[in-house]
Amino acid sequence: MLTKYPGPNSMNMLIGHQGGEVIDIENLPNDLLILYPQDGIITHANHFESPMLRVRDTGKGTLADTIFRSRRLRRLLEARRTRLNVETIRDALSDHFSYPDSICRHPDERCAKVDQWQTLASIIMDLSELTLRYTEGPACTGPYHVARLP
Repeated sequence: MLTKYPGPNSMNMLIGHQGGEVIDIENLPNDLLILYPQDGIITHANHFESPMLRVRDTGKGTLADTIFRSRRLRRLLEARRTRLNVETIRDALSDHFSYPDSICRHPDERCAKVDQWQTLASIIMDLSELTLRYTEGPACTGPYHVARLP
């Protein structure tokens, strides 16, 4: 189904399975590429990660900080590799380096409302425990709710 999606816009989907397989699908009209974890970690932000699609990315100038946010998240997770759990992942998603244009993104009050961006939701899925934890807004702002996955 995904390989036949002729959609009008670009999107990204991260798909994981309880058996340990994870893929990231970068999709744009009439094309897609699949990315795989590197050393067990995969991150993605608001730009194409694939070098083949990156040259076609028209949104990089709008959110220039997206480039470093994905790399920073990867570095934070790699530094915690031996103790990755829900808490350490939440800490990484709550990172405020380069605030307000950080991984945990907050509105920049210096900008007009229409130019203010923020993280809309933070989601952590544990496929071993079959749980999904989520909070509305930036990762640092509220309690995570827990939902059981089927």
